Amino acid sequence: MSIKTLTRTTLFVSTALVLTACGGGGGGGDATGAGPNDTGGQSLTYSYPADNQFEVAPPSPVVLRFTSHVDLTDAQNAITLHEGDADGPAVSVTPTPSPDNLGVVLNPDDDLKPDTHYTVVINDLKLTDGTAADRNVRFTTRALDRGPKSERI
Repeated sequence: MSIKTLTRTTLFVSTALVLTACGGGGGGGDATGAGPNDTGGQSLTYSYPADNQFEVAPPSPVVLRFTSHVDLTDAQNAITLHEGDADGPAVSVTPTPSPDNLGVVLNPDDDLKPDTHYTVVINDLKLTDGTAADRNVRFTTRALDRGPKSERI
């Protein structure tokens, strides 16, 4: 066996051993362990509008998707839409469940105001596999391209 072949073989075996020692198991998890606010990994996985999104169309609904099933009554009690920050006035919405019950669609009873900041507040939302992590999603609607001059681009 040549030195070149031996070196390559040794390098290959060493790399394979290192990768074997580091990988697999799937036991990852977070290094901080469970704490008093541990949510069991339950959370919001998708939102439209996305957090900090700009130029959202005023007639848009708010779509939220979670890691496990959500009951509509629990969603109505734990999810609110506010004009401005989380302590701003609440916006009246009609929530509807997604077909797979992993999400909720918030349909504002009136179109959202143009060129306005909004905050979706998710607080103590019970899901079938635990409580979702509290979360705020902020977005801004776009200005109108027609209508009163004060509300147009």
